Amino acid sequence: MTQKVAARRAFVIAVALFLVLSTVAARLYYLQVRRAAHYQSLAQQDYLRQIPVIAPRGNIVTSDGTVLANSVPGWELEYLDPTVNGAMPKKELDALASLLGTTPAQLDTVISTALHRQYSYQPVVLDPNHSLTPKQITTYEEERTRFPNLHLFPVPVRQYPQGATFGNFVGFLSESPHSAAETAQAKANPNTLFGADGLEMSYQKYLAGKQGSQFVEVDQAGNIVRLYGQKAATAGNTLHLTINWNLEVTATRALAYVMHAMQTSPLRYGGSPYSPTANVGAVIVTDPQNGDILAIASLPSYNPQLITYPASQAAYSQALNAHEFYNSAIMGNFAPGSIFKPIIAGGALASGTVTPSTVVNDPGYFTLDPQFKNWYAPGFGPQTMTQAIEHSDDVYFYWVGYWMGIQKMDKYIKLYGLDTTTGIDVPGEVPSVMPTPALLQQTQHVPWTWGYNLETVIGQGLSGYTLIGLARAEAAVANGGTLYWPHLGSYVTAPSGKVVQVIQPKAQSKTGFAPWIYDVIHQGMEMSAQDPTGTGYGAMAGIPMYVATKTGTAQKATGTVNDAFFTTFAPANPATYSGSWPKPKLDIVVWIHNGVFGAYSGFVARAIYDQYFHLADPGAKTLFDQVYGANYAWPFAWTGHPLYQPPASSGS
Repeated sequence: MTQKVAARRAFVIAVALFLVLSTVAARLYYLQVRRAAHYQSLAQQDYLRQIPVIAPRGNIVTSDGTVLANSVPGWELEYLDPTVNGAMPKKELDALASLLGTTPAQLDTVISTALHRQYSYQPVVLDPNHSLTPKQITTYEEERTRFPNLHLFPVPVRQYPQGATFGNFVGFLSESPHSAAETAQAKANPNTLFGADGLEMSYQKYLAGKQGSQFVEVDQAGNIVRLYGQKAATAGNTLHLTINWNLEVTATRALAYVMHAMQTSPLRYGGSPYSPTANVGAVIVTDPQNGDILAIASLPSYNPQLITYPASQAAYSQALNAHEFYNSAIMGNFAPGSIFKPIIAGGALASGTVTPSTVVNDPGYFTLDPQFKNWYAPGFGPQTMTQAIEHSDDVYFYWVGYWMGIQKMDKYIKLYGLDTTTGIDVPGEVPSVMPTPALLQQTQHVPWTWGYNLETVIGQGLSGYTLIGLARAEAAVANGGTLYWPHLGSYVTAPSGKVVQVIQPKAQSKTGFAPWIYDVIHQGMEMSAQDPTGTGYGAMAGIPMYVATKTGTAQKATGTVNDAFFTTFAPANPATYSGSWPKPKLDIVVWIHNGVFGAYSGFVARAIYDQYFHLADPGAKTLFDQVYGANYAWPFAWTGHPLYQPPASSGS
């Protein structure tokens, strides 16, 4: 009996052992055979890392293909940290500093800063936007044993071939993200650079390419063991602009040239063009039929190449101290003086405050308060609206402001969008400031009286309009009342050349004024340019085409020099012609700080007309010499080909 029990127990144990062993074998088979690939992948994830590779940014080009920004192939050194603390050995650090022309302390700062921003297995790119020179590459290759922890690899290097020309509209790059998506990208790859200003910033999503990957093996401490290879990055798209290169350079250099003439004029009488402090200015050239910006310049301007990361603090500080980051075309608020008169004239006529035949007598002052004087002391006598625009007659417009009142004026100022921003496609635009009783109470703590109406109607007092806002408004005067969105972007193409985005012109609003109202305003502006008594004639006399102009001489604090404003459009009608008017192709607004008198700045516009309309313009030099009192050159006349050819581009 005992033997039978023992045998039964042995059988049960044997069966149980068999079942256990079978279960273990089955599990081992499942794990090692059926799920081998899965667990092998998991094991690889423990030591494989994917490091992002920076993509080349897309180009920024003008309407004629001139390259303003591009990425070219370069070579850079990256530091592969073999230790946990990240410090580069002193001997290698000294040799690297000698190779790169810097100091060990500066390099150590770059490395330690980068290591705090990124994962331990990510290599430190020592200078992400400056390629090694051929001499540096040769030295590195010949002395590789001195750099055991450095790796030479290709990088895209951002270039700005045109330097400071258009620089503060192109923008520059920095390591600082400006959105949640960019912040995430910066965390994944701390060496990524982002648009920090201008078009580089506003069109970041198109210009930034798709990052590639570099695959590396790391040990348990997170240190790189070896490199496996990489997946190529995809280049960014190309941004095509509305900018005409020849006009852009003409506008920039003409602005600088006219300011130079103001600074050096030998004339010293009261009201002469001599102004040694005329060193800041801006010019905006638009197509009034669609809002395309054909040229835009603000001086001084920075050179993006000098301040793109990792720029030296000295270079950045120099640009900051020179006010090169201040873009007058979009960031400044100005009392524009009399170039505001064509804008308010539309409201005066549309509201029935005056008619084309309304005559106002100008004795040289406003009879209800003689302290409000005309700029021309003797006065112009009886004036209609067209004559008042031609002569920039203050007294006529004083009466307009007095009769309209601030509420009615503000209604029509708003129709021209001069109480807000334009939405131009570069960052940094500030809103225009419209005079209101509330603003006066807020800023000066006094009630509004009718005297402020007289200041408002001639573009003085509390007026604080931006130049881009004025350019949009003046273009609406030129085209008959449509406010178009001012823009620099035209379309975007992929690296293959395929168009991926068309940036459509947009009509933002309309004034709704009847065509006859603009006929009256245009005739006054045409007389300003074409009649010897017109205020614009001093800059446009003898120009071989019909143009329309309005000058603005903006007074500031007592003892300061007036600012000079000038607005003009072309083609225009002869001043004596009363038929339909041609569609203007250009509208120009010029501003020069301390430019003394509006017409003095008008030569900037004349230079642009000469190049755009192919005008030989033999009378320009004679008139320029008469105004500025010296034997100056006039280098802007058309000579059969564009004055400024696009420089040869390096790379694509």
